[in-house]
Amino acid sequence: MDTEAVIFGKWNNHGNNMNLRLSAQDSQKVDEEVELVFKHGNKHVRTVNDISTLKQVIKFTAEHNVKGFNTEKAHKAIQLYNTYHKINMRPKEALKGWKLDKKIEN
Repeated sequence: MDTEAVIFGKWNNHGNNMNLRLSAQDSQKVDEEVELVFKHGNKHVRTVNDISTLKQVIKFTAEHNVKGFNTEKAHKAIQLYNTYHKINMRPKEALKGWKLDKKIEN
């Protein structure tokens, strides 16, 4: 199974200090080629199958103390989403439209 991922950074959730990441991996479902998932360590947190869920994942990461998370990583997550959903969402404009651009530390 091929996997492409954007590692947002380390997040300490009740003593579990692991990476939060958005991963695109070959889906094991018959009708889908790729599945985007938000993970904490190896734990599946959410499937990211639409733009509103991508926004929620980036917002969650921005609002929690995720060490290493910055605008560049948020842009990479949007680009990863674009690649696998075959759309052309502009990362900078998306973050600004979602009012997350100022919440994310550079």
